Amino acid sequence: MKNLKDTKGITLIALVITIIVLLILTGITIASLTGENGLLSRATEAKDATKRGDLIDRVKLDILNDKAGNQGNASNLSTILGKYFTSVPQDLTDMTAELTAKSEYGGYTVTLGEVLGEAVASNPPAGGTSLKVGDTDLSTVSDISTMYGETTDYKSTSHPSINWQLFYADSSNYYLIASDYVPNAELPCNGSTVNGVTYTATDLVKSTSTTNQHTTYCARFASSSSYNDGVLTTGTIYKNGSASTAFTATSGSQYLTTNYLKWVAANSSSTNNNICAVAYMMDTSKWSSFADGVSGAFAIGGPTIEMFVNSYNAVSTHTTKLGTYETVDSNNSNTNGYMTKKGDGSWTSYVSGLDTSGTDGNMWVRTSQTKAYAYWLASPSSNNASSVRRVIFNGYVNDLNAYSDTIGFRPVVCIPK
Repeated sequence: MKNLKDTKGITLIALVITIIVLLILTGITIASLTGENGLLSRATEAKDATKRGDLIDRVKLDILNDKAGNQGNASNLSTILGKYFTSVPQDLTDMTAELTAKSEYGGYTVTLGEVLGEAVASNPPAGGTSLKVGDTDLSTVSDISTMYGETTDYKSTSHPSINWQLFYADSSNYYLIASDYVPNAELPCNGSTVNGVTYTATDLVKSTSTTNQHTTYCARFASSSSYNDGVLTTGTIYKNGSASTAFTATSGSQYLTTNYLKWVAANSSSTNNNICAVAYMMDTSKWSSFADGVSGAFAIGGPTIEMFVNSYNAVSTHTTKLGTYETVDSNNSNTNGYMTKKGDGSWTSYVSGLDTSGTDGNMWVRTSQTKAYAYWLASPSSNNASSVRRVIFNGYVNDLNAYSDTIGFRPVVCIPK
């Protein structure tokens, strides 16, 4: 019989140790697969990150395509964001605002800054606004008129590619003007959708002119002298004695009207078409998308004649000065708006000889005839009850019928100091 002591085999202790080691290795393997930092978790995170990145890329591509189709401006930004996300914040300047994707796009949460990138500059809040030209803070400039015409650091969220020049400043506000004609696809023209707002037949009418690019850059207040559409449509708030509605939108517009549009303020119940057209240009709600970069700012459709004259005359290099502007007095049969006093003391409905120097004119007189022959001023004409003041490429300031379709718009943004 064989001695059991000589039998080779595994002891109970060795078996227990082996099982324990296997259990430990199994636990480590399971943990590496399923823990918070496990392989499966990291694989899921990588998959989610890829899908989230794809979502961001899709949104950015849509914004780029929209900008390409609208002369460099993402005019339908809110609409694009609404396609992918459950809600879109009103304030599109807060890059930390969170957006939750719709379920069909994964339900991921991203920040506004992630989808916009650096396309929109952040602007300071109103009240002590640090508006700059280059590295120069305008609040530190003793003679602000020396900065007129300079490009500022202001950017509109809805119109990020538009540059804004310092047009004028008073004790309370800076006034910035679009450095060039704004494409009519971004203006409050009927049929346009800007920043999620679709404009109707009671808004501006796009030009139908086939001259150069006027169909792209020009807009008017009605399609013809019959005024059967657009701003001058019978029955809108800009007709039949109710133009004053436009002057009660905000305290800012009231201030502007009181200080820079005295004639219209005094005649806001007028039924003249020129007053109705100018009232539309003064309606801050219609032009709000241009002033969405700074809280407290508001925008109008163009500078007033007072702003224009004060700004132009303040520049020392403008040797030919504009005469004083004034309302038509009781001795004149035309009582529809402004006239200008010439050097000989006589009154006229136009001025000429403004500085048109520079590659494409200067801030005050744009000479891009391929875009528009002139831009509208937010002031009525003294010529007749249907004309609005304008600044022409050849250095004239006069008036033209409100339904002319060769005139463009250069909105003005008012920023409180």
